[in-house]
Amino acid sequence: GDSITYKHALEELLYFSGNPNDAPTAAWGFYVYNPNMGITTLKQTFSSEPRYLEALDNLLYFSVNGVLHSYDPSADALNSISSVSSALFLHAMDGKLYFYGGDGLYSYDPSGGSTVKLSPMSLSSITSHEGKLYFNGYDGSSTEMRVYDPTTGLVSDVVGADLHSAATHPSELHALS
Repeated sequence: GDSITYKHALEELLYFSGNPNDAPTAAWGFYVYNPNMGITTLKQTFSSEPRYLEALDNLLYFSVNGVLHSYDPSADALNSISSVSSALFLHAMDGKLYFYGGDGLYSYDPSGGSTVKLSPMSLSSITSHEGKLYFNGYDGSSTEMRVYDPTTGLVSDVVGADLHSAATHPSELHALS
């Protein structure tokens, strides 16, 4: 069957990446599904899979080969954000887009177009809770659940997340509100 991967809802529509079973393996699509009309529309074709779909301020952000893209549904416009060349594990919080930039934790502020490196830690699987970012962070010796506090600008271990005093190796994280 078809390969449907990353999904994200925005303004009563569902956006997703996919590779139809009859398409060449190098043809990945960025699609929108309207559940009220039962219609799926191909918005753009890419040579690689659009990944890590995340909504922020009525725009949808995603990464293709690490390059950050934004899609504006109101203008039906797709843009490449040239100031960000490596963006993985996207997560929106408090008006900024956070991501792993290949060599650490970064934030992208769409209001000014600025990108800032926040920590040199290798990381994955970002989520937020009560104004802080939680992620799987590797500090050079172990992978643990870490927390980034934007107020202090500090990354620290999550106290109590150490399972059996060994590296926890947390994987998919998600916060409940």
